[in-house]
Amino acid sequence: MLLPMLSSTLAISAVPINPEIKRVENMLNIAYKARERVEYLISNVMNNVTLTNLISAAGLMDEFNGNVTLFNEGKILDEAKGVYDAGNYALALNKVSQALDLFRDVFKNIHVIVCKAGGCLEDENAIKAEGLIVAANRTLERINIIRELGDIPEEAYSKLSEAESLLNIAELRNLLAKGNVSGVAHRIANAEKLIADAIKIIKSKAEEKCAERVDKFIAKINETFNKIVEKARSLGVNASEVLKMFGFNNLNEIQEMKNNLIGKVKSFVKFGNVIQAIKEMNDAMEKIRNMNREMEKVRYIAQYQFNAELEVKVEKSFRKPFTVLDITITNTGNATLIFPNSAFGLIIEKSVDGFWKPVYTPISAQVLIMLKPGESRHIVVKVDLPAGTYRVVVHAMCEKVLTPVTAQAEFTIP
Repeated sequence: MLLPMLSSTLAISAVPINPEIKRVENMLNIAYKARERVEYLISNVMNNVTLTNLISAAGLMDEFNGNVTLFNEGKILDEAKGVYDAGNYALALNKVSQALDLFRDVFKNIHVIVCKAGGCLEDENAIKAEGLIVAANRTLERINIIRELGDIPEEAYSKLSEAESLLNIAELRNLLAKGNVSGVAHRIANAEKLIADAIKIIKSKAEEKCAERVDKFIAKINETFNKIVEKARSLGVNASEVLKMFGFNNLNEIQEMKNNLIGKVKSFVKFGNVIQAIKEMNDAMEKIRNMNREMEKVRYIAQYQFNAELEVKVEKSFRKPFTVLDITITNTGNATLIFPNSAFGLIIEKSVDGFWKPVYTPISAQVLIMLKPGESRHIVVKVDLPAGTYRVVVHAMCEKVLTPVTAQAEFTIP
């Protein structure tokens, strides 16, 4: 996200055998710059009234605020600096990696939210006026979706009609032609407020019929859970890992969870706690959706049978006092591979008393490198090592299934 991709050929000079301190320092510098960039992006979005109106009009403000909260509450980088100062470099490196993952996700999510809202970040703060028309049309679509629910109270229907009148596309285009971008954004924001008011009215009336809603929920959850169980059985042993992700050891525990959930919802309704009943139902459906997605992922993997394979070759030459290694890394499988850094996760190990001991790791940019099926890359490493038997080991991960892949090639130094 923050650094350029590695060119096809790299020349890396020899460094001390234990480069962890320098590596952590470099990673910390990268992470602090990443944090500053995310802070700059968030500040620009929050200070742009037009853009915040767009996000609100698209119903994405909660999602935006959630990412801001996630970023503000993330103390991983500060923790990384603390353990680095304490001399725990391995833990510091792990925490820095987590921090970079967090910053990358928030940075990406905010751009996606702006795009969905109909805006466009140019230099991370400029908005395209045409995006307002897109946002208006999406808000009109929301009105139509709400109306399709049927049985809408008259007061809520009136507010939806008022919101619709504010979103007359011909009038909005006329305002934009006159340069009145803020006026269009203001209309969209007011329409969104009317829609929110209408939803509150509809929700209030819906809560009055909560008992009926619970009956329908029970029928739906029975149907959906049965489908999950059926899908899990069809996947066989592969499904067990998915079940464990959600705290289940077997299919019987899914049935027990379903029965407990239904009993809990009925109890909330019986004692008048409608809001908690609705929350339980919404949480349950979200968990079901997540389980379905994971089950589909397992099915997808099983269907296409990804074959992640990697090959590494080493050619050596001598330029006293150095040994120059020309290393070729080739993706010999049918799935794209992801490498953790610009040196392809490379480690040089020495054979000592029948065991392989790491002796050299090149300094590298901490960026993800992609290698498609059939592609090869070269990296040139210059080392000063004593005589012995060595091997080059490279590390990657399969893009689709996130399983680790390694390859190695031995060489000797006389």
